[in-house]
Amino acid sequence: MLVRCEEGIPLRTMLMDIIGMVLGWNRQVQRTRRRWDRLREHALEKKGRVREKALEKLDMVEDKVKMLEEQHLSRRDRVKTLREIEMELANINDLIEKGESWLEPPVSRRDEHDQQS
Repeated sequence: MLVRCEEGIPLRTMLMDIIGMVLGWNRQVQRTRRRWDRLREHALEKKGRVREKALEKLDMVEDKVKMLEEQHLSRRDRVKTLREIEMELANINDLIEKGESWLEPPVSRRDEHDQQS
């Protein structure tokens, strides 16, 4: 006997969907997207070079997050991409927390000229 919910969806299908949402791949992608969103909000609060650099890096990471959300990838590619994203988000988090001290000092034109000579 097949038990159905009010909408006509089999109960087993509904339970599998709920378990998949809690423990599945989509949950990890959603968590990564949420972390990206939070870092972007923090980056927008900063000023100067930190903001520019953080937003630039976040834009590059966003392409990879979109790829995870929209494309069907093999398990190996998904895991590899997710690890890369997590490492990049950790670097961006350090950049935002530590501010200017995390960035390299700007190179002046005189230093560039001295290095070429």
